[in-house]
Amino acid sequence: MSVKEGAQRKWAALKEKLGPQDSDPTEANLESAEPELCIRLLQVPSVVNYSGLRKRLEGSDGGWMVQFLEQSGLDLLLEALARLSGRGVARIADALLQLTCVSCVRAVMNSQEGIQYILSNQAYVRQLSLALDTSNMMVKKQVFELLAALCIYSPEGHALTLDALDHYKTVCGQQYRFSVIMSELSDSDNVPYVATLLSVVNAIILGPEDVRARAQLRSEFIGLQLLDVLTRLRDLEDGDLLIQLEAFREARAEDEEELLRAFGGIDINSHQEVFSALFHKARSAPWRRWLNASCPSRAGPTPAPWTRPTRAPRPTLAKAKGAAPRKTLAPRRQTWGASSQRRPSAALPSPASRASVGRHRSQQPRSRWSAPRPHRRPRSLAPQPRPGRRPLPHLPLPRRRPRPRPCRV
Repeated sequence: MSVKEGAQRKWAALKEKLGPQDSDPTEANLESAEPELCIRLLQVPSVVNYSGLRKRLEGSDGGWMVQFLEQSGLDLLLEALARLSGRGVARIADALLQLTCVSCVRAVMNSQEGIQYILSNQAYVRQLSLALDTSNMMVKKQVFELLAALCIYSPEGHALTLDALDHYKTVCGQQYRFSVIMSELSDSDNVPYVATLLSVVNAIILGPEDVRARAQLRSEFIGLQLLDVLTRLRDLEDGDLLIQLEAFREARAEDEEELLRAFGGIDINSHQEVFSALFHKARSAPWRRWLNASCPSRAGPTPAPWTRPTRAPRPTLAKAKGAAPRKTLAPRRQTWGASSQRRPSAALPSPASRASVGRHRSQQPRSRWSAPRPHRRPRSLAPQPRPGRRPLPHLPLPRRRPRPRPCRV
């Protein structure tokens, strides 16, 4: 009897240690936990803690959520998400941990207090966009869904989403802000993931209320070969995917009709129509003559305003009746390099130099190490003033410096 009673006592103690049998061992029991306890558990990242926190966030009220956010609960979640995304190729444990962390962020954004708190800080959306730099497709799918929800929620959320994509482009070294969406859309074969990406595209395009802003965003996606991708996706038979394709087509047709009405039947995406409209509007302006001169004419050569005169007209002096003819001064002869000031007289040459004056240049003694003589322009090629005009002053040309003589060793 004593042995049996001892076994029963051990079994009862083991039951108390393990807890109730209906509890889930993969989730921490945080149904009645305070925000302080949840913050402490976030400092020890694990799947059990994140799963229990997600369940607590989904069932929390507004006051509890405000306390959790004020104690930097969202900051810890986004920091853990960025740290897990920066590990490169993740293991299965890291991928599961990252997925549960994104689920906690999603639970925060599902509350009114949580999404307002995120919209009040630009850094939160930027940190969320950096989680796209991962190989986990499920994580990227949830992040894209959160960004699409921000675009639809308010204009502030749409602006923060575009800013987050610009930040991701700068950090990851991409060329365009929508490159991350188009690259995933072109390379992925997962149909639900592709449908989520198309929902992000539609949310970004349909976010602004101005039709011109919508047309500009749509043109950015079309410039990244979106229409070619949509043509390929029409062959896939999926309900959600076809809904997104039809939404894109209908929104594009409505915006094009509205733009035609706003611009008087001119398609702003057509360069020829825009140029023709501007030309017909400006041809009745005072500068019509110069505008026509810039365009080639089929009837004849280029108009006269653009021709260059072959000979400059000479000025003539009008002679009055009975007036004496006006005398003009003879032009001064200037040589090349002549200065307007008179140079001082140089010193008398030495006898040796006078003896070498009459010699030819080739007959004059020249040392082996002497510098070459500078080249002088012939006097016949110097610019001469035209007769009947006052000569213009010519500045002297800079003389070439002689080469330095090498020293003998």
